[in-house]
Amino acid sequence: MNAASVKALFARPEFGLLVIRVSVGALLAYYGLMKFLDGKERLAGLGKAIENVGIPAPDGTPMPLFFGIMAAAAELAGGILLVVGFLFRPAAALLVFVMTVATVTTYAMSEGDLTRWGHPLIFTLVLFGLLFTGPGRISIQRD
Repeated sequence: MNAASVKALFARPEFGLLVIRVSVGALLAYYGLMKFLDGKERLAGLGKAIENVGIPAPDGTPMPLFFGIMAAAAELAGGILLVVGFLFRPAAALLVFVMTVATVTTYAMSEGDLTRWGHPLIFTLVLFGLLFTGPGRISIQRD
């Protein structure tokens, strides 16, 4: 492989977008699946996080579990949709919301420790950027 072929390989932005889309989507799908496998208590605890953005989820009601199921489902299904590049922008927009809640919640819990809240923040920012790029040419969906 010579320098020209290496340069030509790296002049293909659709491959870079594919790598970002698949890696972020696969990780989010995995995280969503793990939340379901952890059970109802984990889901209800996750659902309580919505209160950090001003939406009530009082204890003793089904709301924490409902919001937890919605967040985990958004990560699982949204991640899969990112990987295959289908319904891409709606999935990315939903995931931006979920990851914003995760960022705010983790920030509040970590007392500003960037090593803890930076992780969901990176996901939020990458997903926000993907809203502008779309899924790219290597995807099921065509923009």
